[in-house]
Amino acid sequence: MDETVVTLKGITKAFPGVVALDRIDFDLRVGEIHALVGKNGAGKSTLISVISGNQVPDRGEVLYGSGSATGVHQFPPVATVYQESTLFPNLSIADNVFSGDEPTDSLSMVKTREKIRETERMLALFNLNVSPSAPILSISPAEQKVVEILRAVRRNCRVLILDEPTATLALRESYRLFELLKGIRETRVGIIYISHRLEEIFQVADRVTVLRDGRIQGTNDVRDITINQLVSMMVGQQTNLERIQRRERTRSAPDRTPVLDVQGITHHHHKFREITFSVFPGEILGIIGLTGAGKTELARTLFGLERLEGGRIRLGGKAVTLRRPQQAIGQGIVYVTESRKSDGLFLDMTIRDNIAAPVLEEVSGGLGFLSTKRMEKRVMETIEKFDISTTGGRQVVNTLSGGNQQKVLLGIWLQLRPRVLMVDEPTVGIDVTSKGEIFQLLRRIADSGTAVILISSETKEVINHSDRILTLYNGRKTGDFPADQVDENVLLEYISGLREADR
Repeated sequence: MDETVVTLKGITKAFPGVVALDRIDFDLRVGEIHALVGKNGAGKSTLISVISGNQVPDRGEVLYGSGSATGVHQFPPVATVYQESTLFPNLSIADNVFSGDEPTDSLSMVKTREKIRETERMLALFNLNVSPSAPILSISPAEQKVVEILRAVRRNCRVLILDEPTATLALRESYRLFELLKGIRETRVGIIYISHRLEEIFQVADRVTVLRDGRIQGTNDVRDITINQLVSMMVGQQTNLERIQRRERTRSAPDRTPVLDVQGITHHHHKFREITFSVFPGEILGIIGLTGAGKTELARTLFGLERLEGGRIRLGGKAVTLRRPQQAIGQGIVYVTESRKSDGLFLDMTIRDNIAAPVLEEVSGGLGFLSTKRMEKRVMETIEKFDISTTGGRQVVNTLSGGNQQKVLLGIWLQLRPRVLMVDEPTVGIDVTSKGEIFQLLRRIADSGTAVILISSETKEVINHSDRILTLYNGRKTGDFPADQVDENVLLEYISGLREADR
């Protein structure tokens, strides 16, 4: 694998006030999976924009195979699969695979049968047993990610860039994706693999390059480096990943009077059935399951976004009805969505506007007009309390790193002083250091007396940062036990339906 498909020499790229890339040397070999890691803001996005031709470097040279290019290029084809889906949800699998490049006859009519046959062939090559005519929304997130990759591969790309491809996938789905990538590698495609899940780098990649503050910190074969060495290169000091990931269990037992008591609830479309659990003030309850287990639907139902078919919910010992989010918020239950960019934040608005949105009455002066003084005070309190790295309250949220966006989202909801805080996949797309900060923040929130429900598909996250763990499989509760009495292998058995506690 000595032949290179892309070589970068001395690449520098600056934006107003920041040098995003500083004299970068990087190469991607034919038929290799090259991992690219670094904290949010390290320069990864700018680097892949230069490689794909979307950004022109200020200095340096980009070589493609034996040629070079300084801007948008035609050879070799570079395809990027982003963390956020770029599929058309209302179209079929075949329509998405061929989007923008459909086969046509002499009358410019689409050759539908040919498109279906070719899609069927490609799906079979990658062991995806679904119909080409099936709507995208009818298949799992993992299968949707495969469709995005097939769309790129079908166009004979020589460079495939994957940005956080497993961010929304469960463990089993991630393994399936890894096998797909290894098959693509055999076709002499060079793959750049970006991920904050450092453990998977050692499962799928051949080499790994670390970026920090726009500079290369090193490139190594994965067999020649440890995960702790990677973390140290990323953060700039000797750091132990286990210490970042693991919290100390040295806190007192929570109040044993449940703030939320759920008895035998069933989703109106049976996405979950007869679920019973309690969560206590000062406790972090981890809820984990594979994709389709019903964990997100459970949270959305408790927040009044989806309907119940049966069961009972008590808050502070009192029966409550939660048919709308306004009712849930009024009872002290808030939900931090998994999709912070599409459902949680006003990305094109400032931090100040986002923080003020749910508390307009509190930051208003006389006659209902907004009080600039009150707004600024509230914003500064939130920025300081949640340690948001920003130039100020007038910074647009979309320009923040993923970790700081997540802190803003938590800050928005915690202004309401909830009794129950539900957070759904709070560390998706966030670097290892920011993950540690988010979990420290959740622990402080719990220590203040709030009951925290942590929804995650990451086994290590719920083991290391929960007091108790609820496991779901196919809409059913399979276990409920203290987090310090279970290991990762046992947890995998419970979420895979191979093991179930007595009920």
